[in-house]
Amino acid sequence: MLNNETGSTDYETINLNVLAQLCSQDWGLYKTTSINLERVMEFASEQDLPLSQAERDLITTRARDILRTFEEMPKPIAWQLRDRVGTRVKWYIEVEEVDQ
Repeated sequence: MLNNETGSTDYETINLNVLAQLCSQDWGLYKTTSINLERVMEFASEQDLPLSQAERDLITTRARDILRTFEEMPKPIAWQLRDRVGTRVKWYIEVEEVDQ
C-alpha cells in the first residue's frame, strides 16, 4: 500500500475496479479484505514503526480508498443476503498446520 497508488489501471496500481468486481462477487473475499484493511490502518498508526507521518497518512488514505470503493460497488442480491448473515456464519476455511 505504501509503494502502489490506488486507481483504475493495472500498471503499478491497486486497481479499484478489479477489487470491486471481485469483492462484489464474493462476500467472503470482501469481508476478509475489509478486516485486513482495518488492521493495516491500525498497524500503520503505531508509533514504533519506522514510518514518517506522510507514509502513515498515505497508507491510511489508500486503505480508505479501497474501503470507499467497497461501499460504492454494486452488490448483487446474493451478496446482500450473505451480508445480512454477517460473521455469525464462518465464511473462511481454516488452514491446518502441516507436520514436516
